[in-house]
Amino acid sequence: MKFGYARVSTAKQDLTRQIASLENAGCNEVYCDIQSGKNMKRDELQKILSKIRENDTFVVTDIDRLGRNFTEVTELYTKLKDMKVNIAVINQELLNHNVNDKKDEIVNVVVIPLLIYLAERERSILIERINDGIKNMPLGKSGKRYSRKTGNVIGRPVKVLNLSKEEQDMLKRVRNKEISVKSFCRFMQISRSSYYKYYRNSYLD
Repeated sequence: MKFGYARVSTAKQDLTRQIASLENAGCNEVYCDIQSGKNMKRDELQKILSKIRENDTFVVTDIDRLGRNFTEVTELYTKLKDMKVNIAVINQELLNHNVNDKKDEIVNVVVIPLLIYLAERERSILIERINDGIKNMPLGKSGKRYSRKTGNVIGRPVKVLNLSKEEQDMLKRVRNKEISVKSFCRFMQISRSSYYKYYRNSYLD
């Protein structure tokens, strides 16, 4: 039996392509996880591990779908091998593991760590490029960066503030460095973190 596994890091990412590839590969069942920093359980993966049996096949589109880092990928790959489960990596066939093919053992020892490293490195470079691109975007009136091409604001929207005239005057004085952030926080009865999160870049008329 073939079990397909798809994984993304956030709810905003699309699982459609992974699912389509897994179904085209002949998977009998497909399980999907959204694994964020707050959700480490991967409940759907646990369901597969509870059902998969010796000589069944565990299928993913890419090796990095097994986990978020080298350790997670290696641990799961090793666990599946120990369970005598076949492993199929659709886009990296060199990483396929057949329980009945002893040659796989030699290839896996050398190739798997290298490809996992390259996958992690590629992801790091992509994140770095995205962050650099955001840093080079212009600032709007709200203090948030926006895309020159689309005009869309990048990042979380600033909380809408309903400040009285007195509060707005105080905030302006902070920005003009006439009073300290500490004094403003005491006046508003808020924490410094709240100031930097909600007030520092909020738009004032």
